[in-house]
Amino acid sequence: MPTPTTTQDVDNSLPTMISSARLVREQEGDMPGLVERRTLGKGVGTAWHEVSYSKLTAMAVTETTENNNIQRLSDTDFSVTPSMIQIATMMSDKVVRNMTKNGLREVAALGQNAMQRKKNEDGLTTIDSTSTTQLGSAGAVMSFGLVAAAVSNISGNTTEPGHQPYRFVAHPFQMKDIYDQFTAPVGTYDISEGASFRVFKEGFKGMINTAQAFENGDLSIDSSTDDAKAGVFAKEGIVLVEEMSPRMETERKPGTGGGATIVYHTDSYAYGIRQNQWVREVISDATAPTS
Repeated sequence: MPTPTTTQDVDNSLPTMISSARLVREQEGDMPGLVERRTLGKGVGTAWHEVSYSKLTAMAVTETTENNNIQRLSDTDFSVTPSMIQIATMMSDKVVRNMTKNGLREVAALGQNAMQRKKNEDGLTTIDSTSTTQLGSAGAVMSFGLVAAAVSNISGNTTEPGHQPYRFVAHPFQMKDIYDQFTAPVGTYDISEGASFRVFKEGFKGMINTAQAFENGDLSIDSSTDDAKAGVFAKEGIVLVEEMSPRMETERKPGTGGGATIVYHTDSYAYGIRQNQWVREVISDATAPTS
């Protein structure tokens, strides 16, 4: 039987076609959406400022009291100074001419994704900069009790209580421990309704002691201990000051490699902690779950 010419016989004559292209997936996290956002107006300097006034104290008096307890006002300045971030990529005209449309479309999103990831990670770093005492401990299991303790420390602070909404941001591995606490009491019993049933069906999401819970895979895990630092904070406890809207610009380089284009993504912002007592870190084990 005659043998037909196959693609292997003439593989050098066949073009290589990329039918699909994809980006390496990013962890999903939205710290900018969980904090208080302010805009640095034009012409007001390089920093955003907010003044707070100390509390006054009332005293009991009678008709014969001569009140000589004259109280002086005291103010404190809280400032946040945005700084810029940028990413630059360059593609030759030859690459653009020969890359598939699908590939070009996906590559165009890489810069935006990098900027969003940086903004999210900077928000997580801000939680780690709080000066309040950490809750939990290395190797501890993330629990309802730890989250509730953090919320109570914020809402019950005697210097100045933090108000709702409260946020709880944790690594997915830490959130798995919360899931296990929801489902552990079920055992081998059948369930058809209630909180545990909803967690089995939809996964854990929602509120823990008035704190809204959010997974954030960009939280770093200590490689030596497998621990991670989650955060519980009042929304007003962290302020994101944005100087500008994210901007994308292009620059032509006709003399580079037969022609090329540089794409710049630029943003300018900074996070600041308004009150340290409104931001609490919770450290716990973040070992990858196996069951």
